[in-house]
Amino acid sequence: MRKLFPLMLVMALLVLASACGKEPPDAELQAAKAAVADAQASGAATNCPDKLKAAEDKLAEAEAQYAAEEYDQCKATCLEVQKLAEIAKNCPPPVVATPPAKLPPPTKTPLVKSTDKIFFDTDKYNIRKSEMDKAKKYAEAIKSGWDKSFTVEGYCDERGSEEYNLALGDRRANTVKKYFVTMGIKADNIKTKSFGEGMAVDGGHNELAWAKNRRVEFAF
Repeated sequence: MRKLFPLMLVMALLVLASACGKEPPDAELQAAKAAVADAQASGAATNCPDKLKAAEDKLAEAEAQYAAEEYDQCKATCLEVQKLAEIAKNCPPPVVATPPAKLPPPTKTPLVKSTDKIFFDTDKYNIRKSEMDKAKKYAEAIKSGWDKSFTVEGYCDERGSEEYNLALGDRRANTVKKYFVTMGIKADNIKTKSFGEGMAVDGGHNELAWAKNRRVEFAF
């Protein structure tokens, strides 16, 4: 019996040591859970959801090991959970591209009628001599002070058919355009339009009124 006592004592110590080695890692598991919760609260689900999910999956693995009483593995896994959670917690927020500011739609400059006019003889579309100096002055002013497109508008008096007057107004407008081009104005900047006998400046039915209506005007 005395010989067996030392052997029994050794076995008892081994059992005791084994029992101490299998103490549940409650503190480690709680620390792992707290680390994951802290990462979630810091916005990791938005900033880096993939890293947060890795920490959550590893925490689930640790809980499974705890339930299976695989305490040594559980302790090691809990340490991994804390490391992953710390990485997720410190992720910077994603950079959100700022959309370019919307520019307001361009506004069209309304056409402004010029008070300048070039007058024509009855049924004629050539620039008469008395109007040539005026046409030259207009061309030089446009060339020096206007680099955008403008419209040369041709008008007639009330006599003649509508079709005839539209054609005559078109010829008058194009005659002025051709002259302006010879004066150095770009042809692409000059548009023409005929109003025929429409839009009379004088509604009279006599030569004085008709003379005022046989004209070319400019719209800028």
